Amino acid sequence: MEEVWLTIEEAIEKHKRKYVVKQLTVLYCLLGISFFIYELNSKNIRQYNSKEFADVSLIDSSSISLNKNTIIEVTSDFLKDNERLVSLKGEAFFNVKKMPKKPFRINCQGAEVIVLGTAFNVRNIAKDSLIEVVVSSGKVQLTAGRQVIELAKNEKGIFNRNQNTLYKLKSKNLNDLAWQTKKLEFKNASMTDVVQTIEKLFDLKITVTNPAIRNCRITSSFKFRNLEDVLTIIETTTNTRFRKVNNQINVEGNGCKD
Repeated sequence: MEEVWLTIEEAIEKHKRKYVVKQLTVLYCLLGISFFIYELNSKNIRQYNSKEFADVSLIDSSSISLNKNTIIEVTSDFLKDNERLVSLKGEAFFNVKKMPKKPFRINCQGAEVIVLGTAFNVRNIAKDSLIEVVVSSGKVQLTAGRQVIELAKNEKGIFNRNQNTLYKLKSKNLNDLAWQTKKLEFKNASMTDVVQTIEKLFDLKITVTNPAIRNCRITSSFKFRNLEDVLTIIETTTNTRFRKVNNQINVEGNGCKD
């Protein structure tokens, strides 16, 4: 326990020149999950900085599940204004408390999500050109400049930063929320789709060494804990092998007939 508090004290010392530390919390210690909560002195903003998966409860009883390497910023006077404003960098699943007189707004650096009360996922990764919103229940509004679309349950909204286009489609991808549910489901999916899903889920690069592997198709549904679980199941299902080479993963095998 002393080692934990020493770590906290070191973190406070490291940031005290830039920040006024109001809270510093270590959650889910048994699971190795932690995130920092601190208030930016110059902007009067509270920031939740998650290096691993973490859950956050806001003062309005809304809850947010943070994916790894995600930052949420919340104004200190969150409930004093006419709207509830947060900023997102990364990916998070929101379950927003319904408050009709105080809309919940999420700033995504180029696009904005507006909601009264619902559950939805927002993906805003800096290196990606797309901002994605997937609605699980209720309705949300996604805006980008003068462009506005309304999204309902099982719909996905996409804003392309490079092309400045905003559009929606049915959320047919069963794995949009896999990072949160820890469940993957493939229905007659091509190996190309499977590889792309794993790359997006774990933020890594996979190279298919034999073009015939892309002809393989998979139907499977399974829970997982980590990348190793996923790769092991895919290997067993498709008779392929995943091998790590430097900073990427190669998938090898004889493949399937077209």
